[in-house]
Amino acid sequence: MRSPLGTAAALLLSGGLVLSGCSLLPGGDDPKSADKTAPTERKVVSLPSTAWVAAAGDRVAKGGTLRLAAAAVPRSFNPLHADAAMSDAADILAPTAGGAVRLTGGGSWKVDPDYAESVKIADTNPLTIAVKLNRRAVWQGGTSITGKDMVAFWKVQNGTDSDFDVSSTAGYEDIRDVRVGKDPFSYSVVFKKPIGDWPLFIYPHLPSNVSSSPELFNKAFRKRAIPSNGPFIVSSIDTVRGAIVEKPNPRWWGTPPKLDGITWRVAPPATQAKAYVARELDAVKLQPETYDTAKASGTVQRAAGLEWTQITLNGARGPLRSVSVRRAVAPAVNRRVVAAQSADAVGAPTETLGSFTYLPGQRGYHDSSASIAYDPAKSARLLADDGWVKGSDGVLTRKGKKLVLTMPVPDKTPTNT
Repeated sequence: MRSPLGTAAALLLSGGLVLSGCSLLPGGDDPKSADKTAPTERKVVSLPSTAWVAAAGDRVAKGGTLRLAAAAVPRSFNPLHADAAMSDAADILAPTAGGAVRLTGGGSWKVDPDYAESVKIADTNPLTIAVKLNRRAVWQGGTSITGKDMVAFWKVQNGTDSDFDVSSTAGYEDIRDVRVGKDPFSYSVVFKKPIGDWPLFIYPHLPSNVSSSPELFNKAFRKRAIPSNGPFIVSSIDTVRGAIVEKPNPRWWGTPPKLDGITWRVAPPATQAKAYVARELDAVKLQPETYDTAKASGTVQRAAGLEWTQITLNGARGPLRSVSVRRAVAPAVNRRVVAAQSADAVGAPTETLGSFTYLPGQRGYHDSSASIAYDPAKSARLLADDGWVKGSDGVLTRKGKKLVLTMPVPDKTPTNT
């Protein structure tokens, strides 16, 4: 569980502007940039859940190549494999993938008609989700997406087969069964217990032939991507030069994409920011270290995201063996100051998280963090009741021992420090 002591809603930033210029990144020729107009930057009082500029499809010009960047070449282009954990694989392949539901800007979900005809709660005890797939949907090779794919995918992702080196079993391990319906395009997902984020776990993200083969799952996607089921496919991967190219999927059954393609170039964040300034990238994710470099050359789009730091209290040693000392830690931490320090460098507001279930901006969100609110007086009372006395030097002692708590922090991470 995430500790409430170090949890704060913060931000992810991206800047988008049509630019072109000299090459700072590896990866080949500089294709014609996507044609778009950047919005005017405005002051943000509280961050919205999404901050991109929306436009009706018929108002978006056709053509152009979107130029993006990743920090490193993923060790695997199977985002579900352990080697892809903590990499940019999922972001890179996002234009090539889809699912039965689509998350909305408000944090809820709706059925994506490109992939499913319907998604319904068929029962609540146990939680059972009935899915009817879009019969037109196919994998990159032309094979239909069916309930058979979901059965095989669940069996891989639930962690029961150790031959598959999966990155996470979260969500899928809570599924009791997947039952194919009267036809291949319908199935039911039965959960062991109710979980709030069940929409994330009811659609197969791999075809059954990959989910049925440890050899394919574990080793086949070092230099090629998993099969697409989205509007784009990965047309080439150059791991040496650090370049990934995506083109429209010729078998895509939905509304045709407007872009001619998407390119990903690999470079560390500092180089990405410089390349953006040099007009070689159309968008870049900003970090405190790169914010000043990139902000002057484009428009910063800010949206709310989740940034959190977990504080684990070791109750087996030192002063923290006392329950009162452990209870005194929470009201002694000013979460708003911690959150602000992590966001000031990129000029964005922050809001501390007050719920374990919802995020600020989501329907149903209610701040229930009063019990851990910043209250130095409460912390002092708890410590005094436990026998700690403040000396003339301001240091608390008990039975001749000073109250000293230590917390290691990662090196070269100023926001954590």
